[in-house]
Amino acid sequence: MPSARLLAGVAALFTALPFFVDGATSDWLSAPMPTFPSSALKKGSEGSVKLQIVLAQDGHVIKTTILRTSGDPALDAAAQRAVSNWRMKASAIRSSDLTKGRETIVEFKQEALVAAVYPDRRAY
Repeated sequence: MPSARLLAGVAALFTALPFFVDGATSDWLSAPMPTFPSSALKKGSEGSVKLQIVLAQDGHVIKTTILRTSGDPALDAAAQRAVSNWRMKASAIRSSDLTKGRETIVEFKQEALVAAVYPDRRAY
């Protein structure tokens, strides 16, 4: 049976796990993950942002439009900033990507990790 001291030392740590969902993630040459805004972390915000992205012929994103908001303007802005830096492989670009664009979803989640605190170390 765990001691009361050990149970008292158990703490919840929160980490932000933003990730994007795209039907063809392997089509991206570079797709840096968004930074989870600290203001959204403090509020406990989560959600997904649906974006329409228009590409240039060399594969970089030239325009982003929010099709469905996460409900938190900070998450929406972080998703748009990140997606604006993505670059698609030239072989994966469709002609429609250059005119009407393609849809992608960036999802933000907060997950709790449990850490046990021992007198000489922390275990995660």
